[in-house]
Amino acid sequence: MSLRFRINLLITVLTALFTAALIHVMVQDARRSIREEMEGSNRATLQLLSTVIRDAQLNANQGEGSTSLLGFLKDLGRVRAHDIRLFDLDDHVLYTSPPSAYKAGRDAPEWFVKLVKPDMPLINLPVAGGNVTVTVDASRSIVDAWDDLTNLMLLILVFVVAINVVVFFFIGRAL
Repeated sequence: MSLRFRINLLITVLTALFTAALIHVMVQDARRSIREEMEGSNRATLQLLSTVIRDAQLNANQGEGSTSLLGFLKDLGRVRAHDIRLFDLDDHVLYTSPPSAYKAGRDAPEWFVKLVKPDMPLINLPVAGGNVTVTVDASRSIVDAWDDLTNLMLLILVFVVAINVVVFFFIGRAL
C-alpha cells in the first residue's frame, strides 16, 4: 500500500469518525428539540381546549346545547402538531382535525422516526356528551429534522470527496 493511499485512507477515516460524532450530536439535538416543541405546543393546545370545553359546558348547562364545541372545533381546524377528535358517549367520532398540509406526503425513514420521536401520551378531556382526545403528531417536525440531517450529509459527502482529491493530488506532487 502506497504512502499516498495510506494518507488518504487516514484522512477518510478521521473524517468518517468526525461525521459519525456529528450525526450523533445532531440526532440527540433533534430528539430534544422535537420533544420540547411538542411539549410546548401541547401546553398551549390543552389550555385552549380546556377553556373552550369549560365554556361549552357552561353553554350546555344554560340550555344552549353542546354544539358550540363541535362548531368551534370545525372552525379551529388543525392546532399545530395535534390530532384532535371529538367523540360522543357511544365513542362515535363526531369530529377529526384535518391532516397537516405542511410537507404533505413526505415522511422520514422509519429508523430515523424511532430515533427521534418523543413518547407523548394520549390526552383525554371529558366533555358533556362525550370526550375530546388530543394526540401529539410530531411527524412534520421529524421531517424537518430529517431534511436538515440529509442536507448536512450531502455537504459532508462533497467535502470528503473534495478533500480526498485535493490531498491525493498534493501528496502526489510532493512525493
